[in-house]
Amino acid sequence: MDDCQRQRQLIDNIMANPACLPEPAERIERLETHLSTVLLAGDHAYKIKKPLDLGFVDYSTLARRRYFCTEEVRLNQRLAPSLYLRTVPITGSIDRPVFDGEGEPIEYAVMMRRFPQQARLDSLLVANQLPVAAMDALGETLAALHDAAPRAPADSPHGRPERIGAPMLDNFEVLQALAPDDWRELVQNARDWTCRGLDKLAPVMELRAQQGYIRECHGDLHLGNTLQWQGEFVLFDAIEFDPGLRWIDLMSDLAFVLMDLEARGALQHAHRLKNAYLEASGDYQGLALLRLYLVYRAMVRAKIAILRAQQVEEGAERQAALAECRRYLELAVRHCREPTPALAITSGCSGSGKSTAALQLVNHLGYLRIRSDVERKRLLGLSPRQRADAEVGQGAYSSEMSDQTYRRLLQLSEIVLAAGERVVIDATFLRKARRQPFKALAASMELPLTIIHTTAAESVLRARVSARALAADDPSDATLAVLGQQLRQAEWPSSDEGRLLRVPTDQPDWEAQLLRELPLATVDSATQ
Repeated sequence: MDDCQRQRQLIDNIMANPACLPEPAERIERLETHLSTVLLAGDHAYKIKKPLDLGFVDYSTLARRRYFCTEEVRLNQRLAPSLYLRTVPITGSIDRPVFDGEGEPIEYAVMMRRFPQQARLDSLLVANQLPVAAMDALGETLAALHDAAPRAPADSPHGRPERIGAPMLDNFEVLQALAPDDWRELVQNARDWTCRGLDKLAPVMELRAQQGYIRECHGDLHLGNTLQWQGEFVLFDAIEFDPGLRWIDLMSDLAFVLMDLEARGALQHAHRLKNAYLEASGDYQGLALLRLYLVYRAMVRAKIAILRAQQVEEGAERQAALAECRRYLELAVRHCREPTPALAITSGCSGSGKSTAALQLVNHLGYLRIRSDVERKRLLGLSPRQRADAEVGQGAYSSEMSDQTYRRLLQLSEIVLAAGERVVIDATFLRKARRQPFKALAASMELPLTIIHTTAAESVLRARVSARALAADDPSDATLAVLGQQLRQAEWPSSDEGRLLRVPTDQPDWEAQLLRELPLATVDSATQ
């Protein structure tokens, strides 16, 4: 009897005797994954690693399974402390196993709190129970976990161009060998684009490694490894078996979940998550690498699908695997295409709906929204929801600080546009002098400048500002005094500054009207 057979017999005997568990249960359910068997019993789950050596993962000895159970608990307690409890030894004999018993262990398990499978984000998305707006909290959660993650030393081999490129190119070798002949051109085009990207972006990779952006990340961050549970997002099942797959650039970790959302057709969710993560982390420099990592993550999934297709007989299962491979390949190729950057700015008083208007561009058109309220506080070392508590024209809202904030917004615009992204700068832009540098930036890049001028009746503005101040859940610190000054001093934009869209946000269906006009504004201006 080999190790796999012995372990199956052990698990059969555990299931026949639930009383042997640390927390006895009336019945046990079994879930099988490629690498583990998970026993669900009462409020807990027990994950037993299979005695396999697949090359990329080696659980073949008891000592290795113990080590990787310990690693899994260590890594995931940082991400999900309420979920991962401890490593449990299984003692006794195969015929009469005992969890936490005396004597030499014969196996090990990771003990976890049990969660409902329908709480996974892939299940919630299928059930249409994952609102687009929920991606804001997920982005903040991921950014906070990345911020707290251990950083690789500057001389670490992780995150270097050669380490990044090797697994990327391996995906193409597998697909070129196994894909149908009429797919070869797509595979080759994606490979050529990846090689060019690796060459071009090697200095960026080196710089980010030196600056601490290579960290101990999740490594397998798809929707099936993320929960919405007990009022928060929980990331679990981080990769423990290969340090090289988790000591990665933060953008690679983000790219996996973005790619997964796109592959499932949840484009608005992907747009919103990317925007929320970047706003929370401030890592706009990382956008230079994001498309490369999106292609990489899609190609990993394409490779897995083509390998699965080779393992089954001709028939429906094989055709489904090939269709999945083709879907991921086409997604990768879409990200290889030349992007179409665009620049928009808002203009309007506090309470006029600028941020809400800009969010429409995020959700529906894939823009990134960069908010002056957030960037001003980042410059001051404050979190977005911390109050600056400064009087009009003083401290955080002095003329000097406002100048610094707008310079930062211009700098971020350049970074985002250079990465091929669309960006909308969410600020009041009440003075023509504030708008002029953005007009010049657009002209220098041969891009249109779209100005979204939001308006509302003064009574509506006052009501909105007052309500927002009471709620204290928004980055804006605007008061009625600030609004009064804005109304007195505003220099409203004109059509000679760019393509001007006037948006009365106190009118019905203004969001739909904005979206109808904006794509035309972008295309018309770009082709003039």
